[in-house]
This record gives sequence, structure tokens and C-alpha cells, in this order.
Amino acid sequence: MNPFKRISAIFLPLLLLSCQEVLQEREEIGGETVLHVGIASVETKTWLDTESGGSPIRVYWSDGDRINVNGQVSSPLQVAPGKKVGSDAEFHLRSVDAPYRVIYPASAVRDAAYATDGSIGITIPSQQAWTEGGFAVGAAPLYGYAESGTVTLHNLFAAIRVRLSSADGTLVDKASVSSGNAPLCGDFKLNPSTGVLEAVDGKSTVSLTLEPVTLNADGTDFYFTIPPGNYTGGLRFAFVRKEDHRTMQCNWTPEGKVEAGKLYYFDKIDFVPGAKDIETAEEWEEFAAAVNGGGDLSKFRYKDGVVRLGADIEAENLTRVENWLGVFDGQGHVLRRTAATNPVFRGIGGEVRNLVLEGAYTGTSTPAMLADTLRPGGKISGCTNRMSMDLERDDHILASGLVRIMSGGTISGCVNEGTLLIKPICTASNHNVQLAGIAGQVNLKEDGLIENCTNKGSLTIRPTVDKKDYNVCLSGLGGIAGWHRSATYKLTLKDCTNEGKLHYDAANVTYAGSGVAICVGGIIGLAAPVNVSLGLLSTPSATNGMPIEMDNCVNKGLIHNQGINYVTSTTLNGKVFTGGIAGAVLGKEAEYALMKDCRSEGNLIPYDVAGGSDRAAYCPFLGGLAGWGGFLKMEGCQVNATIGTLVRQCAGIGGGIGCCMRPFSMEACRIYVNVNILTVSGWNSNRALAAVVPMKYINSATYPAPNIEGSVITDSSFGGTYFGSTRVSPEASDTSDWSNNENNSSSDIFYSSKYRDNLVSGHGYSSVSTDVSITNCAYWSGNN
Repeated sequence: MNPFKRISAIFLPLLLLSCQEVLQEREEIGGETVLHVGIASVETKTWLDTESGGSPIRVYWSDGDRINVNGQVSSPLQVAPGKKVGSDAEFHLRSVDAPYRVIYPASAVRDAAYATDGSIGITIPSQQAWTEGGFAVGAAPLYGYAESGTVTLHNLFAAIRVRLSSADGTLVDKASVSSGNAPLCGDFKLNPSTGVLEAVDGKSTVSLTLEPVTLNADGTDFYFTIPPGNYTGGLRFAFVRKEDHRTMQCNWTPEGKVEAGKLYYFDKIDFVPGAKDIETAEEWEEFAAAVNGGGDLSKFRYKDGVVRLGADIEAENLTRVENWLGVFDGQGHVLRRTAATNPVFRGIGGEVRNLVLEGAYTGTSTPAMLADTLRPGGKISGCTNRMSMDLERDDHILASGLVRIMSGGTISGCVNEGTLLIKPICTASNHNVQLAGIAGQVNLKEDGLIENCTNKGSLTIRPTVDKKDYNVCLSGLGGIAGWHRSATYKLTLKDCTNEGKLHYDAANVTYAGSGVAICVGGIIGLAAPVNVSLGLLSTPSATNGMPIEMDNCVNKGLIHNQGINYVTSTTLNGKVFTGGIAGAVLGKEAEYALMKDCRSEGNLIPYDVAGGSDRAAYCPFLGGLAGWGGFLKMEGCQVNATIGTLVRQCAGIGGGIGCCMRPFSMEACRIYVNVNILTVSGWNSNRALAAVVPMKYINSATYPAPNIEGSVITDSSFGGTYFGSTRVSPEASDTSDWSNNENNSSSDIFYSSKYRDNLVSGHGYSSVSTDVSITNCAYWSGNN
């Protein structure tokens, strides 16, 4: 005779809450089943019998219910039509050994394997079938455990009932509950012996699948089941009217923990339609017209003040929202514009979040996909751009995947995946060009923050004029930001990453004008004072730098700077600056710019330009962290990069800074670079190769000699190799093209005593070893 266990499935007394204030107490929900070991098993599937009026709500088994016992699935329970099985039930399965771990419904179990801690993976669906008078079969999972004898099933979830009424027979075709801070469904781990439930990949919204339900005057019930927990972020219930998609929203923030096995319910609520999500291009136009014309937004603005996008929308273009001061939530939906001529928003002083942009930008002005300007106090979060751009313009170009100009606020958790190409026609000497994945130009009116943002798209600046008097536009190209130009307010770049290719492509330009700065950096292109009329980086002073902090930023992308400058002497030679993190960055004497825990990982930073006698000079400055800089603190940074260049007249290459103009500090950094130099005829030794910061003297009133007296290098290590005869391939991802070259030990820029002594200044210039403190540093050669 097989022993059996008695399993009791009970909804304990419930504390009920209303839409506005307090809930009422509810009676017990009871039920139990019997498990015969070896041939029967328990699984609890529940539905509510509401015919009992004020008496305790009974929970019954349903025909076809299955349970999972120790990884085995029982045969389906058979319940005759009209029969109610609420206490004892038999579930048949193969022989099962104790202890018995029981989970209902069986379909919730993802696999049959239990972890060593006794837990098993379960999945709670995001869709629950609406059932008249109760919750869906299987929507209230149960669990139980016993070594032998009687087993009691426990409720894993709580239940919530919302009763809506309508005197005119309103039809509701959508119903959902969303959590502000806790998972309601998705993948969990459950330990049947303890009832501990832990989210693995939880989702925050549960919807009821339903055909249109007619509300009546007495009230129609909607039941939801949710995990127990502290819902401090509140729960939002939403019901959509079929007629016009208007939504009624009801919010509840429990005062304490929502407990398993309890039913919470709202008092009867009259259905009053509120806002609705924007779901069509026509509704977008209605929304934009209301904002731009100062009209009524009540149709789209919910009680919590949020306007929501409720579906993907595709159109050739959409009307731009001029000045957004509210909260717009894209809810992960896509705005796809196939021929956009404007950003989605002109100015954002409020908040825009969770919006995806797709399509193509075909306009000729305001080249940004999301917003022309992020204003002080504004916030953009969780947005993704996948739009492409191909823009040619004879004027200033400030472009990006998200925001053209950032004058304040915060950008967080955003991604650019779009391919962006701008083609400046720089016929005027004062044109400037900025391109970035996130923010084109940063011109702050308050401190600004860009955090946890990533560029994955290819970003290219490609000049289109081919003539000798061509004036190259002042350029800032960065994976995250193009040009930070505010000397008053601080820009913080935190936890940002560039994975895309950054390319300044002037290979098609025969000659270029003199002395214009081209700055390309993995995170930011340009963060230094500029003489805009000359297109030059300004003479550094103690106070004219930019407040900026780069914290835990990483460049993994290829940086290919093909800037070309036609010059006749070093007095006017061009300035092409490239850095793994920043193209050019200058802080202030009293407030050093900061690079903290930044990494240039496996980068290839090539200048691959065809040389020839018609090139009077090509003068690149490359740095593993910064191409040009000063008043810069580098702390805990790492460089593991391949750096290559073609040079004719002058060059500066540094594992830290390519051309250092003012004092710096480097602490606890690890610098390793493989340097490849290709020279052409006319090389005149005006170059500097150094592990940290080479220097370049230029006899010009607008570009005086560097002064790095007082710089400090401590607790850091340097290494790498130098190749002097092989061209760098801009598309190579590693050093395989150079595998047949032998290291030139006499020119090893990191190991030999010759170059170690000139670690800071490089060769070709006077030593500054007495001006720089170098302590507790290590050097090595060969492979990293």
C-alpha cells in the first residue's frame, strides 16, 4: 500500500487596497490534495469560485492540471464536467523517491535539474489569461516539500483584484500591471523546501490576454497574480478602452510587504478614461501640435505626468517637438523615419527615455537624430540610435547620433549604433566640425554628465574640396563627445565606451590649408581652448583649460586619422592630434583634467596616408591616452595599443600624451604600445618618440614651446616595441602584418638606456629630466 501525503493549498486572510487609499480584509481561500507516492503526485492549479458570496473563497483544481515532483511531470488530472475538486486530488506519475519537491503548475519548471542548493529554474509567463470571476488556471503557482508523510502546498504568489464598473458598457481590450522596482514575471530560481524565490531575468509587466470585456454597473473583476515582495516603487494598473485606446491608470504603493497567499483588492472603481499611448504617426502629429502650439496634452499625458509611446511608428518624417519639458517614455518602441530632415526634439529640458530611433537622416541642417539641444536640467536615458546619416554641407557641422549640442543635463545608458558620415566643404577658414556618437558639441551652462553610454557605430568626417588653398575645418571627432568648449562648467564622462571605427578621411584632398587642428579621440575629440578664427588650439595658460573628468572610459575601436596638411615649414605645420581616449585635452593649473581608470585596449591608431614628394609635411601627434594635452592627471589608466604613422617632417608619439604642452601627473598607470613609423624623403629629425609624453617645439607666436616643469610620474610601468620600416594597415586588428619584422633593440623606445633617460622628452630635443619627477617605475621590452 502506497503511503500518501496531504497537501493543503490555502490563500490566507488578505489585506486589500483600493485605488486611492485602503483595502479591506478578505476571507481564507482553501483547498487540499492527496499525493500517493509512486503513482500519484500533487500539483495545484487554482481557479476561484465566486458564487460563495461573503463566505470563504474556494480554490479548485482544474481538468488537465499537472504537477512537477522532483523533476517529473504527472499525468493530467481528470475532472468531470460540473465537478469541483477543491481538497483531495490524485496525480499519477512514475515512482518518486523522497524527499518530495512539488511545483505547480508543471509547465512553470524550465528543466528537471535541481541545483546543489535545492533550487530549480521556473518561468512565470508575462501573459495571464483573463478568467471571468477569478484568475487564470496556473497563474497562482504553488510549491511544497516533505521528507515523508503529509505535504502541504504553499502559495508562491499573491493575488490582486481590480473591480471596474461602467454604466455605458465600456469595452476594455487591454489590461496590465507594471512594477516600478521589482520583477513580476520572467525567469526565477525557486527552492521548494524554503519557498525562497529569486529573480534571474525578471520582467516588470504582466498583461491579461482577453477578448474585449464589457464592464457593467455592478463591476467587472480583473485578477492579477504577482510575486511577494516590497513594491516600494509602486504598482501601476492600466486598462485600455477599445473604442479610442484611452487608458485608465490606477496606482498603488503598498505600505508593507505584499505577502504570498493573500488576496488584495480595490474597492469598485468607475472607469474614467485617462491618457493613451501614442501609437500611430497621426497621433504623433497630434501630440507634436499640442506641444508646439501650447495645446491640451491630456489625451497623451498620464496621471503620473508621463507621455508614452505605445507602438513602433514608421513614417517618412515626423514633425519635430520644439520644446519638451515633460517626461516622454518610449517604452522600448521604435520611431523609424525613412527620410528625416530634423531631430525628434528641438530642445529637451525635461526627460526622454527608452526610445529607439531607426531609419535615415536626409536633412541638411541640425544633424542629430534625437535632439538639437539638451538644455540645463534635461535628461536623456536608455535611448538607442540606429539611424544613418550622409551629410555634405558648406558650413559649420555639429552632428551626433543623439544630441547636436549639450548645454547641460544628463545623458545616461544611451547607445549609438548608426553609421554617421559628414562631408564638410570647408571653404571658409572659421568653419568648425564636430561629430560624435552621443553629443556633437558640449557647450555647458551648468555641469554636465554623460554616463554609461556606448558608441558602436562607424563615425567618419570626409572633406570634399580638393585644392591647394583648402582650409581644413577645425575638427573634433569622438566616440562619445566631439568638442567640449566650456571653460566654466565641468563635463564628466563616466563608464563610457567606444567600440566603433572613428575615421577622419582626407585621403582624397590633394592639399590642405595651414595650421588647422584635427582632433580625434576614442571618447572625446577636443576638450581644449581654441582660436576659432585660425582653427588652432590656443596658447595654453594656467586658466584657459576645460574642466573635464573621464572616469572608467574605454576605447576598443579603430581610430584612423588621415588628416593631411600642406605646409612649407615647421613654423606653420599642421596639427593632427589623435588619442585613445582624447584627441586634445587641456585642464587648468588649479584643476587638472582627470583621466581615471581609463583604458585604451588593443587599439590600432594608424595614420596610413600615401606619401610622395608633393607632401611638404605630414605632422602627426599620437598618444595612447591623449594626442595633445597638459594640466592632465592620469590615474590608474591602461594602454595596450598599436600606434602607427607616416611622417615626413615631424611627429610626436607617446604612450600617454603625444604632444604635452603643460605639466601633468601619471600615477599607477600601465602603458604598452607597439609603434610603427613609415618615413618618406625629407625626414628632418623633427620628431620625438617617448613612452609617456614627447614634446614638439614650434617657432610660432601662436604655438609656443611646451613647459612641463613639475610633472610627476610614479608607480607606473612602460613597455612596447618600435618598428621603423613597415606601413601600418588601418584595417588590421593586430600586429600580424609585422610578424616578419625583428625588434630593433637599439631603437626600443621603452627598454634601452638611451630612451629610458629621455622618457619624457624623447630624442631630438633638449632633456627635461631635471624638471620631471620619475619614481618607482618599471620598463620592459618585447611582447606584453
